[in-house]
This record gives sequence, structure tokens and C-alpha cells, in this order.
Amino acid sequence: MRWRNRRKVFLAHGRWYEAVDAMKVFLGSLGVEVVDWDAARLRARREGRHATDILDAGFRMSYATVVFFSPDDVAALHPALAEVPERLSGQPRPNVLFEAGYAWALNRRRTLFVDFGTLRWPSDLAGVDHVLFDGSAKSRRQFVGRLKNVGVPADISGAAWLSAGRFPRPLPEVGAAHLRTRRNRP
Repeated sequence: MRWRNRRKVFLAHGRWYEAVDAMKVFLGSLGVEVVDWDAARLRARREGRHATDILDAGFRMSYATVVFFSPDDVAALHPALAEVPERLSGQPRPNVLFEAGYAWALNRRRTLFVDFGTLRWPSDLAGVDHVLFDGSAKSRRQFVGRLKNVGVPADISGAAWLSAGRFPRPLPEVGAAHLRTRRNRP
């Protein structure tokens, strides 16, 4: 299939919407058009619209996939299975990991993994190339280079792309005491 618009990317992401919105603004500043979950859902044709149908539609609508990992969930290995107790750490939501694997399996040459924040990485992804992104000029340049490597042209004329998108500060570290929600606090 010959692609007419190599600037369209499907953006898989978690629930840190402040960071996701900043990434969308940043991508737009590069002349990249974001295809998001809602657009893919509208395009999905089958009744029931299972998540894989929506992903398939999003991938068909796009030239490449950017998987934006953020530490939305908090996890540690169950203490009964750990030789040494683990600290809780941020990790991407399971659905984002599934979407990343699905994109990677379908077309790894056009899939870009981007880490925002301190993340617990699945051991199966050790060694897989990903951009450590913090919104700095250095990380933006690395991102643009990797975006070009997956075949997406980026317009870096001018300097707006170096500051587009208001990326939030990192989330605070989480300990066991922080797992209480507003609903279950004494």
C-alpha cells in the first residue's frame, strides 16, 4: 500500500491527559496529524467495536504509531513471589502495553515508543528502542530523529516545535500509604 499522507500517526496513550494533550500539541507543531482513539472508534466498522477493531481502524488511518508511555498505574511484584521486596513504581496502563504490542506485531518499523516519566518497564521490552522524553529541547530533538526513522516527516522549520506543548512535571513517587483513595480513607 502506498501512503499519501506519511504525517498521520496513531497515538496510543494512557490517562495522564495533561501529558497526552501536550504531546498532541507538540506533534501538531511538527506538522504531524494525530489520529486518536475517538477518530478510530468512529471508523471501526464491526458491531460491538472491540478494542482490536478500533486499533485496526486507527492503524489503517495512520502511517505510523506513537505509543506514549506514562506512569499511570502503580505496581510491584506480589510479595509472595518476590525474593526481595519491591517498591511500588509507576508503569503504563495494561491497555497501553497491549496496544504497544499490537502495533509492534503489525509493523514494528513504523512504531515509536516514547517514555514520559519514570517507568517500570516490562522485562520483555528490555533492549527495545524508545525515546526518553521529558519535553526538553534535547528530548524533542531525539523524538524528531526517531519519528523520521519510522518514516514520518517532521517540519522543524522555525523554533515553535522546541517549546510547543506544556508538559507537566513528573508525578511524585508512590509508596504503600499513597494507595488509599479519597473513598477509602478513614
